[in-house]
Amino acid sequence: MKVPFLAGLGLFTPSVLLMDLALAPLVVVGALIGIRLAERMRQQLFDRLVIVLTVLGAVYLLF
Repeated sequence: MKVPFLAGLGLFTPSVLLMDLALAPLVVVGALIGIRLAERMRQQLFDRLVIVLTVLGAVYLLF
């Protein structure tokens, strides 16, 4: 749903699309690493990390 609006704003430039193409493999690698880490991590530790990172992200957005 966002794509038509982003295109209408002119946010899809050749340089942006080239950067997206270059970074796409890193997204896949990061997702695979994240899955493996989450499988090895205890659920309680995972939950705490998610809460801490969520709070840090919210504080960052406030300032």
